[in-house]
Amino acid sequence: MRQVTLAILLCCAASASNARDFSRLHFSPPKAAKHLNRAFWDTVFRLERTNPARTGQAKIVDEFKINLENLPPEEQESVKIRFLRIEHHYRGMEGDGIPADVLTFHADRLGQEINSFAVFATRPLLDQGEQSYASLFASIRSLAGSSPQGLKLSRRLASANPQNAAVQSNLAQDYLDARQFKKAVTASLLATRLDPKRSAAFITMASAHFELKNFLGAYEAADSSLRIDPGDKVAFSIMRMAKARLPKAQSFKRERSADAESTRSTARERSSKRYAEKSLEAYKRGDFQRAAEFASRSYEQNPDNTIALLRRAMANLSLERNEEALADTQAALELLGENPSPLILILQANILNHMERYTVAQKTAEKGIRIGAQSPRLKAQLLFQLAWALGGQDQRENSLKILAEAARQDSQYIPYYQEARALEPDEKLLGVFGNEELAQAWQAYLQGVRRPDSAAAQGSLTPILPANLLGYILAFLGGIIFAAISALAYTNYR
Repeated sequence: MRQVTLAILLCCAASASNARDFSRLHFSPPKAAKHLNRAFWDTVFRLERTNPARTGQAKIVDEFKINLENLPPEEQESVKIRFLRIEHHYRGMEGDGIPADVLTFHADRLGQEINSFAVFATRPLLDQGEQSYASLFASIRSLAGSSPQGLKLSRRLASANPQNAAVQSNLAQDYLDARQFKKAVTASLLATRLDPKRSAAFITMASAHFELKNFLGAYEAADSSLRIDPGDKVAFSIMRMAKARLPKAQSFKRERSADAESTRSTARERSSKRYAEKSLEAYKRGDFQRAAEFASRSYEQNPDNTIALLRRAMANLSLERNEEALADTQAALELLGENPSPLILILQANILNHMERYTVAQKTAEKGIRIGAQSPRLKAQLLFQLAWALGGQDQRENSLKILAEAARQDSQYIPYYQEARALEPDEKLLGVFGNEELAQAWQAYLQGVRRPDSAAAQGSLTPILPANLLGYILAFLGGIIFAAISALAYTNYR
């Protein structure tokens, strides 16, 4: 018996000694500011030495210096720690003979840190138009240097932050280096749509078109690059070589190419529309993940399709991926330029309210109201989001006033106003907006009674619902907003 017990104890001791202490694999940043600064710049200079110069891009050290100088001092330290943490886990996967559990640990942590940095980099761009954070995020690509892992890292960065023009431009270059020319054209096209002044992406596009023997496409992309930087020798060289080949390839004459491109564009638009419809169907079934995937395919087929971005934003909101949903609405607004859609502003304000970013939500809703809504329902939705934002900022009287106006425009907001009026003076209004229980109750109530006329709705808004109704109803406000937005958006899209 003693021998058996001893054997068991020895086995347990051996197992304990073989157990991996993953706490030692975490990154611990230097505590002193000067040591952190030295570790960061040592890393950047090492990357400078191991990365070949890329066409149209500044030196890595110069890019880091310029972008960091644009950040507030308190943010610079945070960026340095984030970058060093990502570099630590990336290096942890390099080399031969690394145990599988260690590789898994570093890979998981790397993915988490990249996603966290993507969110961190996206918010200043959305709130203030600050590009430096996004550029620093794109600089993560330099960790792979010219190794075959560069394309893999670029793909991961593009997946985490698809609306980052610098990331898409890097991805296009990696596809070009891997001789995946069609994908290089697609990625560079997206990069130039996100940032029409990014000459490096145009050069990549021109090179890829030239390799595909699309000499007209190469000529036009090189010409676009030269319009941004007239002194670019690479772009000039590509344009000259492409022009020399145009007379020998009749199929690439401008007229025929334009007709062919028009045909392809029409086919892509039809495909984009089909995927957008599938996204809506999946959303109605409650399959939000599938809805987001179909919307992504729709957007890939037609990057100008704001409906695809709208659908994906709604799906991401339902999946509680608020940052991604917010990025989609911002991308849609950028596509629309000086003519923003009230539909997208409603959705963006709703997302911001869910994220408790009430000041920005207020500005978004006010912008929608200023440009004018096409229907009372749209105006009511903007007013409701504005009331929610004001309530989040403890502006009780203003919130109640705006909420009353929303109820006058659309009766579905009457129960929200009644519930808000019934609160005690010291109770928070956010309980009403966050409750999200009242809209379906109102719809159910209207099935049994005649809808109040507009005069009643615009009167004193006295209680209409049965006294016990507000206690047991449960609904989801996002569904109500999505139904209205999708119906109106789909009508406009058709």
